[in-house]
Amino acid sequence: MAHRPSTVDKLPQAIRDEIQKLRGAGYSIDEVLAALRELHSAEISRSALGRHFKRMEDVGREMRQSKDTAEMVVRQLGEETETRRVQANN
Repeated sequence: MAHRPSTVDKLPQAIRDEIQKLRGAGYSIDEVLAALRELHSAEISRSALGRHFKRMEDVGREMRQSKDTAEMVVRQLGEETETRRVQANN
């Protein structure tokens, strides 16, 4: 489902990269806001940044779930293939 570009999505790429870098380093929403205002004079609301963080966390969770599902399928297919190989050799 596509979403309308947020305030954060409309920021220059360098600022969005800085947001991701700071968030990845464990900075809180307030710490990221303070850094953005200090370094880039970026005007962004706390709620917009909070929504952005939540959306990124949701995307990350979905990616982890997809990865886990894919790994489970590969394990099951791998076991099935091994079982068929053993049966073929008997």
